[in-house]
Amino acid sequence: MNAFQLFGKLRKWVLAWLALGCLGSVLGAGSELVFEVRGIVRGPVSEGTLLVEHQDIPGFMPAMTMPFYLGEGEPKVSLALGDEVRFQFVVGEGSSRAEQFEVLDAARRSGKSEAFGKTFGSWSREGTLLPAFELLDESGRSVRESDFEGRYTVVTFIFTRCPVPEFCPLLSSKFARLQGLILHDPEFQKLDTEVTLLSVSLDPEWDRPNVLADYGRRVGANPDIWRFATGESSEVVRLATFAGLRYSGEGTAISHDLRTLLVGPEGRLLEVWPGNRWKPEMVLEAIQAHKASE
Repeated sequence: MNAFQLFGKLRKWVLAWLALGCLGSVLGAGSELVFEVRGIVRGPVSEGTLLVEHQDIPGFMPAMTMPFYLGEGEPKVSLALGDEVRFQFVVGEGSSRAEQFEVLDAARRSGKSEAFGKTFGSWSREGTLLPAFELLDESGRSVRESDFEGRYTVVTFIFTRCPVPEFCPLLSSKFARLQGLILHDPEFQKLDTEVTLLSVSLDPEWDRPNVLADYGRRVGANPDIWRFATGESSEVVRLATFAGLRYSGEGTAISHDLRTLLVGPEGRLLEVWPGNRWKPEMVLEAIQAHKASE
């Protein structure tokens, strides 16, 4: 095995552990990975994050647009939309931070400032019907909105190559917790035939059914409860738009934001949880409350 093959295997192993929320087992207690990142500022500082359209981070993450969590006191330089920047991206066990920003090309001085391509800042209203879509699950079977009629469906958006602890690995960890509560917690076990978990890939060109199946095995998904979906980009965009996710509209670039939805048995949107601070128990309690009000 040559050095390149060894690195490839090591990277795949690291990403697998990231998906399971076990980065600390890879790095060791207190250890951190540090990457140099270059990109374009696509949004203002908001809730401790900065939206950046970044280039490939070799050996770690493909090019995409995503909010980076900022280190304390960052950024220490003035930034504007369209600025080309370079910064350090530090990834540790369960958290990450962007720091040491440097402006390489200031858009505000060169007249190149531009807004983030297309932003869906708000989601559909409660009671709105889930849009028609046709995707493929991890077994290659068709997935349509009609498949979930008569059940409560919890929908989130991930992609399997996402290694940032606060994003996909955390969402999949929360879904694993949801699944565990449904299967084993006496308070929620009655929901096992009434709830489906659906993780939709934002990277459909890479995340084909076999990739999703492998990812599902790594995160311990029970296909009777937790399904994964991929398909044509246009179909994914339709769902992402419904959820209020950011979408760049620029070719196949990935744009990463966080939304988790609760859809009712009649296919109508019941709840939306933005970000990553929601708790699995909160989701199941919301389902119980909606059931009680039927």
